[in-house]
Amino acid sequence: MIDKLKLKSLRNAEFIQFNNNVISIVTDNGPDALLVTPLLDPLKITTAEAEALFNKERASSFTEELTLLDDRRDNAINGISGFLDAHLIHFNAATKGYARVLKMNLDAYGTGIARENYQIESTILKKIVTDWTTKPEFVTAVDALGLTNWITELDASNKAFDAKFLERNKQQGAAPTDKLKEKRVEVVAAYDKLSARINSYYDINGGADPFGKTTRELNVLVDKYNRLLGGRSKPGDKPPTDTPPEPTK
Repeated sequence: MIDKLKLKSLRNAEFIQFNNNVISIVTDNGPDALLVTPLLDPLKITTAEAEALFNKERASSFTEELTLLDDRRDNAINGISGFLDAHLIHFNAATKGYARVLKMNLDAYGTGIARENYQIESTILKKIVTDWTTKPEFVTAVDALGLTNWITELDASNKAFDAKFLERNKQQGAAPTDKLKEKRVEVVAAYDKLSARINSYYDINGGADPFGKTTRELNVLVDKYNRLLGGRSKPGDKPPTDTPPEPTK
């Protein structure tokens, strides 16, 4: 029997690669001999269509600019975090206290702000800038530690990213997002039908080849992706997403 895999948890590139691998395995083992040709064709078609939508998104002229702007704001928040970590062991008790005030606030958003998806990171950085420039206890700590220039850079880089992100959205519209999400649903349905048919013939034929061989090869593939998903569940990793593909951070 073919092992289970949470296809919906795979990111877009992984999702497409997995289904292409499935197509290759079934094709190599002979879809006619496996009696699944009518079910393999829909998987081929929907996967190819999903890949075309994926490549269209990746080819956006804004992608490289967004990546650079995202790197800029990542460097700002990581720089601030590193600065505070250093001052948590400062020899001056007052300085250490100011660093602790800001670090506790920063830690409330988690340890991987720069690894959050684009929209979540934008929201968090806006909140940090607002709080650290308006709330007295944070303003005092920022001034005492000389972090004003860092906050200015964090604000500017985040605003620059948001402006470019919105500009790209206007160019693309919502359609690519919806189309790719809808196409993924179609691919999952095609994969489920194909795997169910292979499982049925596997049972009927007592695991004999080519059903046994095909199933073993598919399970090796499924195991690799299950381990990928399992490793991603570690603290600090970005959560899986079914949103349109964004550059990996």
